[in-house]
Amino acid sequence: LALVAALAAAPAPAARADELSPTYVIEAIKIRGNTKTKEQIIRGALRVSAGEQLSVDDPRFEISRYRVLSLGFFSEVSLRLEKGSSRGKVILVVEVEERGTILLTDVFFGSSEATTAWGGIGIAENNFLGRGIGLHGAFVFGSEPEVGDSSAQVAFSLGVRSTRLFGGPLSVHAAFNYLSGSDFFRTSGRDSSSN
Repeated sequence: LALVAALAAAPAPAARADELSPTYVIEAIKIRGNTKTKEQIIRGALRVSAGEQLSVDDPRFEISRYRVLSLGFFSEVSLRLEKGSSRGKVILVVEVEERGTILLTDVFFGSSEATTAWGGIGIAENNFLGRGIGLHGAFVFGSEPEVGDSSAQVAFSLGVRSTRLFGGPLSVHAAFNYLSGSDFFRTSGRDSSSN
């Protein structure tokens, strides 16, 4: 009787993870909801691929979801499994909801003793042509300074970045900056003088 009670109280052997949840072969991956972003950009962020055998609670599904979200092009990403062509096969469906990728990045405005006013803006497009390419530009214009032999001031910056060059792990960033204006300096007189 004591032996029966001891066996009944003993914990059951722990089941292996692959015994708890069934495994399936991913037959295909379908992307839905992307009207602008190219499919290969989304597929490149996934950590699962067609032909793999995975359990439904494999952490790579959740990692894939977060990686697609981290691209910054989507407000919502969900993954689900649908029946495949035969038993044990499934289709992974990745549904995305795109968001705006054009951003106002900077607003410049000011004035000084020498320049009546200056101002400008900066704008960025983070998913140019749906290819994950980032473009940014900014400009500033200033009035002509109240200093002899000076000219109106202008500056602009243009840049491009690609975080997955040719679908691989390489990144490219390039920028061009231009500035035209007068540099004020004193050649004579006291520091408090406006001449």
